[in-house]
Amino acid sequence: MPSLDDETSELVAQAVLLAEQTNSPSVGIDAKLVEHCLEMRSGGTNQDAAYLLGRALCGIACGSLDPAQIAEGSNVRKGTALLLRAADGGHHDAWLHLYRLHADHRSSVSNPQMARYFLEKAAANGTAEAQRKLGALLLRESDSLSHSEEAIHWLHRAARQGDQLAKQLLESLVLPLPGSDDDAWSVIEEVRLTEPSLAIRLQLSRRFGLTKLEALCVDPCRGLRPWGLVVGPNPFISQARLAAARAIPALCDDALTDLRRGAAFFDQDRQGESTGEGDLRRRSLRLRRASERHHLDETMFFSTATSTTLDSLRHGPKWAFRAKESLRLALSA
Repeated sequence: MPSLDDETSELVAQAVLLAEQTNSPSVGIDAKLVEHCLEMRSGGTNQDAAYLLGRALCGIACGSLDPAQIAEGSNVRKGTALLLRAADGGHHDAWLHLYRLHADHRSSVSNPQMARYFLEKAAANGTAEAQRKLGALLLRESDSLSHSEEAIHWLHRAARQGDQLAKQLLESLVLPLPGSDDDAWSVIEEVRLTEPSLAIRLQLSRRFGLTKLEALCVDPCRGLRPWGLVVGPNPFISQARLAAARAIPALCDDALTDLRRGAAFFDQDRQGESTGEGDLRRRSLRLRRASERHHLDETMFFSTATSTTLDSLRHGPKWAFRAKESLRLALSA
């Protein structure tokens, strides 16, 4: 290998970077020379060189460039060290590569604990795929409300970036209701003229797929989250398992908007301006009267899910069994 100065090695590194950025299938330089130049540059502060060489040594393509065009052979341990340097230097996509390498049980650097750490780093740095996979793993493992909330937080962030698989997982947590939204909103607006608090409860129930008891008891002020709604725990159910709270994501921006408006409305009670709702018995009576007056089809507003179904939405392993195909796709894609 001829002696190379810094200027020459920098020019070669820039040529490889340009080839990747322009999806060129070839860099036109001998792989041994490319590897040597990138190694020279990655030893300093050139994070681009570290990222290029790290991927190539781990067998990862760089744009349209095959790893063999950048490095003569593979060296996963050396490659992961370079990827870690690049990730710390601002190449956030490197975190996801590190996750994949350490999560692969066939890899020489396989390490489940480190894989999880790298996945968390990738998610925190805004990578939608990492956010979806982290959310899916957390939801599958969740055994408490706080764990479910954390999982939905990550899935919501991924879905906001357009990740359809994350959206499918969120949809699996919302009980479906029949009928058209237009018909439901028309009825709600009629009810709002005489029973504004009930109209809000109907609206939230339609948006979040609540049961009748959940809709009548939910506290939007306490349940409001940046990603959706927490319902419960329900004080009117004696069995602790059935009364437990559950986290429900908002599937669209309109759902979050309605939830925030509902929380603001019911916050009047906390400010001393009573909404006049009364207790559960009185709310139920007002609902019955409104149903008779407006010929309200309750199936459009309240889920009839069984206690078994509700329980499966609260516990990760049970949910994972119900949503196994969506979960498989979310973790494998």
